[in-house]
Amino acid sequence: MKLSYSDGDSDNLSLSGAQTGAKFKSVQRVFRIIELVNRQGENLTAKQIAHKIGTNLSSCYYLLSILTDEGYIEKLPHRGGYRIGPTIPLLSEGSRSDFDSKIEPVVEELAQRTQRQAYSAVLSAGRWR
Repeated sequence: MKLSYSDGDSDNLSLSGAQTGAKFKSVQRVFRIIELVNRQGENLTAKQIAHKIGTNLSSCYYLLSILTDEGYIEKLPHRGGYRIGPTIPLLSEGSRSDFDSKIEPVVEELAQRTQRQAYSAVLSAGRWR
């Protein structure tokens, strides 16, 4: 695998798959941890997470530590599981606030005019959100 980037000039930045493979795998694992915690975090131990993402326990603890330090996940006291931290909703809020502020008045007016409940959703990656 070879990745190349060109900004239109003759200068190219090329990275071999071996150089980037481990970094990409770690990024994929971080996102998989966030997804797992979102779905079933309160019931997951670090050992179970490591098994599900295909890494050793030491590496898993390292990734969990980074995610915890940055506020993406939180360790549950007394229960041993994890939950989504305060940083994730902030990311979501920032990405949707412009859309929400524009669509909310339209949805409210639609509900008033029709005397029915009205909702809005966004199709993203084949899923309604």
